[in-house]
Parts: sequence; structure tokens; C-alpha cells
Amino acid sequence: MLIFLSCNENSKPPKDILGREKMAEILADIHMAESRVSKMNLRSMDSSVVVFSKLQQDIWAKYEVDSSLYNKSYSYYASNPEAMNSLYEIVTQKLEKTDTTSVKQ
Repeated sequence: MLIFLSCNENSKPPKDILGREKMAEILADIHMAESRVSKMNLRSMDSSVVVFSKLQQDIWAKYEVDSSLYNKSYSYYASNPEAMNSLYEIVTQKLEKTDTTSVKQ
């Protein structure tokens, strides 16, 4: 019975965190922002941090979330390996789709 309940709890995230699809969209955008900053070849780490912070703020605004909700949600997924694997399957698909779209253009 305990095993069933623990598996059932992990199947749905708590209501006070981001759902898997929205979290995957945010993570995909964050990974793309990290890649853009990396490709800029900025001379100082401070400059990279400033640029990434601005991009991250734009992502929060786009999805109407704040850093505390994102961090709480990320902590939930990170503490549940099955949920994180499932989440990153979606992130990978989104990044592959984005990569294919950008190659065609």
C-alpha cells in the first residue's frame, strides 16, 4: 500500500508548482538562453552573468512566473528523478524541434 501511495504521489506534481509542460517550456528557453550567451564569447564572466540574468528575466515575464516559483518547481522535479526524466524528455523534444526549425530558416 505504501509503495502504491508513493508512486501515486509522484505521478502528479503538487498544485503550487509549475506543471510539467510549462516547466519544460521554461527550461527549453533557459537552455537556449545559456547557449546564446555562450556563443557571444563575452570576455568576462560578469558580462555573461549580466546578459543571462536579463534573458532569464525576459523568460520569467514571458511565462508570467517569478524566480521563487521557478526555483520551488525545479526543486520538486530535481528531487523526483522519474519526474525530472519525464520533464527532460519534453525539453529535449522542444530543443530538437527548435533546432530543426532554425536549420530550415
